[in-house]
Amino acid sequence: MPTTSAVAEPEFPDTPAGRLDQLAAEKDWDTSSASAAAYVADMCVSMDGWKKAGLDPAETLGKRVKGEEVEVLRAGMPQLCPRWSKQALAAL
Repeated sequence: MPTTSAVAEPEFPDTPAGRLDQLAAEKDWDTSSASAAAYVADMCVSMDGWKKAGLDPAETLGKRVKGEEVEVLRAGMPQLCPRWSKQALAAL
């Protein structure tokens, strides 16, 4: 008798990061990081570094981010990086 095996959908925690990762999975967004939430966290830290280096964080972000990464940041910055959210969203 043949058996069928269903592929289990990944489960995401009910947290801001989990909800962003779930949205990214549903929309098939691709980022350069392990997950959408990790990408937002990386960009948040990068913006801190750009400011310390004397660069305009929002302008630098706007020049570096392309494609689906823009959507990931728009969806994730307000909850995962509130300190840079306003500037990031204006630049994207």
